[in-house]
Amino acid sequence: MTKTDLKTPDFPAPRWLTRAEKAEFHRVISIRKAAGNPVSEADIPPICDLISARSRIAVLRGLFKRAVIDCRESDFTSSQRHLLAIGRDIDKATAAAQKMAARLGV
Repeated sequence: MTKTDLKTPDFPAPRWLTRAEKAEFHRVISIRKAAGNPVSEADIPPICDLISARSRIAVLRGLFKRAVIDCRESDFTSSQRHLLAIGRDIDKATAAAQKMAARLGV
């Protein structure tokens, strides 16, 4: 019997995730299952953390886009610093999400 032959339980997405995050949760579980690395109950919190991190990255990218527009219209140094801070936050969150994904095998 191989790993892929084993029956794995289907875990429901946590209720606190948004609809889009729940879809991503099921997609991640499917990817792991297809790769022969089924999800255990202990994997659920790290998977949810990964999905939340990816969701925050999407929000930060939206903020960055708006900050770029505001920065073009403003000569204030604080706007430019704000833009750089958002850029650094995106980089940190992306690096953390990539590490989490690698550890989870996604």
